[in-house]
Amino acid sequence: MLNGYYTQIFRTRSFRVDPVWTLARGVLYRILRCLNASATILCDFGPYHFRWRTKALPARFGAAGFFVQRQYYEPLMEFGHRFLEPGYVAIDGGANQGVFTCAFAAAVGSTGLVLAFEPLNYAFLSLKANVALNEFDNCRLFNKALSDSEGEAFIDASSGPVSASITRDFGGGKTQIVPTCTIDSLSLARLDFVKLDVEGAELATLHGAQRSLAAFSPVVCIEAGNEKDYRPVEKFLRTLGYSPHIFDGDGNLIPMPERFCFQFNVFFFAAPKP
Repeated sequence: MLNGYYTQIFRTRSFRVDPVWTLARGVLYRILRCLNASATILCDFGPYHFRWRTKALPARFGAAGFFVQRQYYEPLMEFGHRFLEPGYVAIDGGANQGVFTCAFAAAVGSTGLVLAFEPLNYAFLSLKANVALNEFDNCRLFNKALSDSEGEAFIDASSGPVSASITRDFGGGKTQIVPTCTIDSLSLARLDFVKLDVEGAELATLHGAQRSLAAFSPVVCIEAGNEKDYRPVEKFLRTLGYSPHIFDGDGNLIPMPERFCFQFNVFFFAAPKP
């Protein structure tokens, strides 16, 4: 039981900051999974708060990590509130069960707007339920995948739902057709923050957002999971005047190292950097 799963916990920032509670939540999640049960938790996003309800799903469904780590889940969860203010408009691309959608909605308040995109039905239902749980009326939810065109695409979930992709072929045969749309098609009046966790479709999504990027210069947050996908995104955004930054362990924003290294979140800022 301890092999693998708890080895990962010991490496998390949440374990280094609060080892007892992190381990306790890891044990609790295992119990919830055995009981096929759900849990509702209170979550922090800087000074903002929201509730999140999840069923204890199997591995690769995108629930265990946040349940265990909470505000230390990713740098975006720990420090991302610095980029959002009441009245802002944010996009959550690859929303899964709504952790960041709810975090953003809490931060931008009733005068702001969050647009969340999630193509997989099981996650979209949880996304809707979590927005309703918090009684957020500042969210627009789309059961679609972001891309560079309006239409449809095959999405491959053979490597697990949390890694489902419209650009990667895992060869496992677990594919389905999902609708696609572009950010530019939303015809927004403003755009302040864009988070993309779309498993290899980041470049296509940004191509479908060129007018919005040029008009509003939003902060763009992506995952640098591998160099092959990351470098074309970095090159494209640099041509638009953006530069990449990451948070260090103390919460300081620093330039992304030239030598590639995996990063949960890379933040791109249009010049001049705020």
